[in-house]
Amino acid sequence: MYTGSKSKEVVQPFPDRSGAKMLLWQLAEILWVFAQIGLVSFGGPAASIAIMQQAIVQRRRWLSDEEFMDYVGASYLIPGPIAVQLSLHLGYRRAGLPGALAAVLGFVVPAAMITWVCAIVYVRNQGLPALEACLSAVRPVILAIILVSITQIAQGRLRRPANLAILAAVVVAYLLGANPFAILVVGAFFGMLLFRLIRPKNETSPPGNRPSEERPPHRSLPLLGLMTAASASGPTAQMSAFQLFLVFAKIGVFLYGGGNVLAAYLASEFVKTGILSHQQLLDALAVGQSTPGPILTVATFLGYVLGGHIGAVAATAGIITPCVMLASVLHPYVRKARSYRWSADFLDALILAVIGLILGVCVDLGRQVFTQPTAIALGLFALWAAAVWKISPVLLVFAAALLGLILGA
Repeated sequence: MYTGSKSKEVVQPFPDRSGAKMLLWQLAEILWVFAQIGLVSFGGPAASIAIMQQAIVQRRRWLSDEEFMDYVGASYLIPGPIAVQLSLHLGYRRAGLPGALAAVLGFVVPAAMITWVCAIVYVRNQGLPALEACLSAVRPVILAIILVSITQIAQGRLRRPANLAILAAVVVAYLLGANPFAILVVGAFFGMLLFRLIRPKNETSPPGNRPSEERPPHRSLPLLGLMTAASASGPTAQMSAFQLFLVFAKIGVFLYGGGNVLAAYLASEFVKTGILSHQQLLDALAVGQSTPGPILTVATFLGYVLGGHIGAVAATAGIITPCVMLASVLHPYVRKARSYRWSADFLDALILAVIGLILGVCVDLGRQVFTQPTAIALGLFALWAAAVWKISPVLLVFAAALLGLILGA
């Protein structure tokens, strides 16, 4: 993600057009720009933000670097998918509410269509031995990559005993079966109170020890979707489109922390209730990570698996609707969001709760994945390769898939 100095370039205005033709030209331009961004955004929200900065600030000069970073900060404050919210703010800044909707549609729909195709392949070809062999080797690698990513996010936040206490409490609560939504809210609220009680009087920086540098992007796993979208461990329960919309809307309301924490919510809603297996959840996450665009397209995948074509539409609409509504309402107040001390305290505690949830779900899924010596060895190697050797997750995943094919032959 770009963190350069404040830009002093003049913001580029729209060409001199008037009336309906100007509005249509504006919306078409925004739709096209964000469709291109969505189709090349591999690697999670950090990668998407960097691509948006290059395409919109550097190339097109729609706004300054300073204002862009304000919108990035607001996207982390508001619940929902971070990259989707940022696309909404940028579209809103360019052409008002119609521009915001055009930006979201351009960013989400093409990527969701790719995931939709993967889901169709998954359902129609479930249980293929060759692809199941690939997935058996890919799953431990994916868990290792998530663990490396969350370790990078946590850097600089775990230096204080209070932070470690919040993190540990969240992990224990999740493993004991507490609801992730309740964990997030309670952890953030009590963490905020704790920070305010223990903060030294002369401290001026936020108590969460936020790192000054940008977090390294979760690198891409491109084009794995068609490879992984072909295994399920039996028939899945069916849900109505309305049920899927409500479930994913609830997830969207409480989705703080970007894509990785989505796994905790999905595990709570679908795995712990018996609707999906751990294996199916990992397959869905693999497809979401391996296809371009925001990780929320996991909702498209699961919506199709559980409710067919209408389910895919309902789940996708459900997960993006809350953040679109919230970001649209709060857009005029973006630049004031970080000016209050209590909101900074709350955000710091919230991020710690998010990290704890991700660690908890990694432990939970790891119990299902690391049952064989081969899986354990693959996971440890991937952890070392990603964290120490800095090998691209793309190479790690494709190497694991190839190894799985060889071992399963």
